[in-house]
Amino acid sequence: MLFINLFITRGYMWSLWVIFFWGLSVLKEAFDIYGLPGGNSEDWEEREIEKEMERIKRLGDGSERAVFEEDDLLEEKESVKPPSTKWNEDDLV
Repeated sequence: MLFINLFITRGYMWSLWVIFFWGLSVLKEAFDIYGLPGGNSEDWEEREIEKEMERIKRLGDGSERAVFEEDDLLEEKESVKPPSTKWNEDDLV
């Protein structure tokens, strides 16, 4: 926008309004995610995890395995076999 404003539509600096309001929206998103700087936002990660868990529960309206338990994840990891570590000399570059 700034490039267009400076080189194509010279005169009034309308792109500064776009930059200003875009910056405000980015700051708003940052405050929504992390809270105020220096504030009591130490537990924001726990709040976000709780929100995500509630969202997953709401999505689980009959879909199979909508809510994961830690044991389920461990069970899935154990059932996956690691790839074979044997290779041929031709495979090496």
